[in-house]
Amino acid sequence: MGFNKSAACVCECKSEGGSTLVVERLLEAMGPEINAAEIAAVLYVPETTVRRWMRKPNTSLDPYKADAFARCIGMHPFQIWKWDWVDTK
Repeated sequence: MGFNKSAACVCECKSEGGSTLVVERLLEAMGPEINAAEIAAVLYVPETTVRRWMRKPNTSLDPYKADAFARCIGMHPFQIWKWDWVDTK
């Protein structure tokens, strides 16, 4: 998958409550062959953040950050989170 490296993606996530935009779906959309270091580079977040997401895949993302992360991987947020994304707007 070709990722958009030009987008400036910055992490701000919520660990509980609020949004239903869970990080698990973002990680799944990126594919099983990509590792934590590569994910961190593509999303412009620390590798420790990605490793935390991998340990806690139900971590909720801020809807605006979820949009930015989707753009980083060349997808529309709806492609990743389906109607959960629409419900956050």
